[in-house]
Amino acid sequence: MPLRRLLPALFCLGLIGCAGTPALDSPQARYLPPFLPSLYFEMPLADFQQLRPDAVLVEEDAFKRVYRETDLDDPAATAITYAFATAGTRPLYEVRIEYETLSARNVAAEALLGAPNHDGNAWRFGPPSDFLVRAWTYATTLVIVGNVPGTEWYEPE
Repeated sequence: MPLRRLLPALFCLGLIGCAGTPALDSPQARYLPPFLPSLYFEMPLADFQQLRPDAVLVEEDAFKRVYRETDLDDPAATAITYAFATAGTRPLYEVRIEYETLSARNVAAEALLGAPNHDGNAWRFGPPSDFLVRAWTYATTLVIVGNVPGTEWYEPE
């Protein structure tokens, strides 16, 4: 009998704990590498800091905060920088993954995003049925950005 009374409370706590967290197969999550589980565009900075406590603040200005990580679970990646807006919940809107070589970057980009599908050497995924995500490469870096309002990469749909 006591267990029967406890079950509704546990169910409610489970719902509260999951509120606001997109599923790992959400549009935001599927464009990020598998070695960044639970990360998604629009993730609030406070949630990111709990998930990636080793990321270090390396830049802060009026419109963004940038964190960097170098101890990664992918041997091909050497560092990652994450950009967050400064307004509201400070959402994640940009991920830059640095690789040791161009070859490693190209292999990782194609494995994650497929062949470039926009302007010959970039990627664009999204509307009308999805969250807009754009990606491109430069030097040994893969840049992936989410279309988050109030950020430098925001593009009204």
